[in-house]
Amino acid sequence: MWNSAALRAAGLDGGGDGGDGRFWREGERLRGFTPPVRLDLRGVGSRTAAYGITGFTNADPHPGQDLPELLSLLPQRLVVMGIGDAPVKFLLDDATLPTPGELAASVAAVRPRPVAVHCVSRVQLLVTLLALEEAGPVAGDRIEHGSVILAETMPHFPRERGREYATDVDPDDQAHLYRCRSLTDAGIPLAAGTDAPYGSADPWADAGGRRALWRGGGGPARGAGPVRG
Repeated sequence: MWNSAALRAAGLDGGGDGGDGRFWREGERLRGFTPPVRLDLRGVGSRTAAYGITGFTNADPHPGQDLPELLSLLPQRLVVMGIGDAPVKFLLDDATLPTPGELAASVAAVRPRPVAVHCVSRVQLLVTLLALEEAGPVAGDRIEHGSVILAETMPHFPRERGREYATDVDPDDQAHLYRCRSLTDAGIPLAAGTDAPYGSADPWADAGGRRALWRGGGGPARGAGPVRG
């Protein structure tokens, strides 16, 4: 979202595409309106190393080929999705959601590499599971975020965004947000990530357990106790 002052500075206040200040998935376009920012990658590496972080994964679905070299200043292990033999990222949005067959074809086109599919809604998860069934799963395939279920999750989000979820998330989904214990109890492999910079970069900030910040529909979210494993 841009305000009127930002739109005037960019020459976009005359109406048309983006003239209302709302932009969606337009990072490449907006990058042309902002000056380059010098990245303190060594500082980021040092601070996160102090947290015990030993690896980074860049999950941009369209990474530049020079990104691994740029990020090589980080002392941690580095994976850039979509480059070399790394998993391939698929970013789904409800408004432009492919059919299961279309997504299966895209997955099959990048095999034998595993895929990481960004899923933050029930319909995205359903399409992904159907697509993986059709394309055939391989070791390393994963669901990212798994906001409403399954398998790589951000367990600190309910703590950081609980009040927003209480008003913005369908009440039927609130009890299933970012589940941890119920998945591990069912024998489902689970990985937790910070999603920094969209969440806290400290993976230990939530290690002592989390509690849902809303009470409704029967109380706090199930599976929201201490993360085990």
